Amino acid sequence: MNSSIWQVEDDKIIVPRNSLVEVNQSGLLMETMIDITPKDPLPTPSVGPLDTDCSKEGLIWLVYLPV
Repeated sequence: MNSSIWQVEDDKIIVPRNSLVEVNQSGLLMETMIDITPKDPLPTPSVGPLDTDCSKEGLIWLVYLPV
């Protein structure tokens, strides 16, 4: 299994669990693009990413925390 670590700077982006994540390169400069395709319908979140019940939502929140 391949794995990677990536960082998103918009704290409003929600990625559902069990999503298909594909990395593509295209164009003259071989720009890298990441496609995230949910396999299931998107649920409406009822809690935020730092809430203690967040793991029950079935979502992966991408949160940018400046160092």
